[in-house]
Amino acid sequence: FNRNPTITTPGGKNSYTTYEAWRDAYFGNVGRSVNLENNLKDGRFIFYGKAAGEENGVFIWAIDNKGKFGLASRPTVGYTSLPHPVLAGGNPVFGAGEITFKDGMVYAINAFTGHYYDIANPEEFTRNAIKAFERYAEIKGLKLHPDFVVVKKSLVY
Repeated sequence: FNRNPTITTPGGKNSYTTYEAWRDAYFGNVGRSVNLENNLKDGRFIFYGKAAGEENGVFIWAIDNKGKFGLASRPTVGYTSLPHPVLAGGNPVFGAGEITFKDGMVYAINAFTGHYYDIANPEEFTRNAIKAFERYAEIKGLKLHPDFVVVKKSLVY
């Protein structure tokens, strides 16, 4: 794939010199995957230059079996949304779910994922996923909001 094509929109109204410029113009921050370590400042998650908050919507998180802690914005576009395996490269995970932020701090998390779960014991997956998240957040230095909540209900498709 040529990373620097000239992309012209239908009707020829706009041209972009990079794929990234086109993507940003059409989709903004939708489905943008980021590495936690590169986006922390004083323990707060920084998303596009400012502390992540409720205005950014729901994010997804996954900790793969190699210890990579990935985050991505996850608003739904049409009928699709970014799946958890994208963050884990399709690898097994210690945990995966959804997350919301307030002032860059983790406000709420869950282990809702349709791709990674233990169908025989979803409650155990939820417990282990939340435990993994809390431990990795501590290791990486990601702060929890004073009103932090865990949604323990499991979601199995």
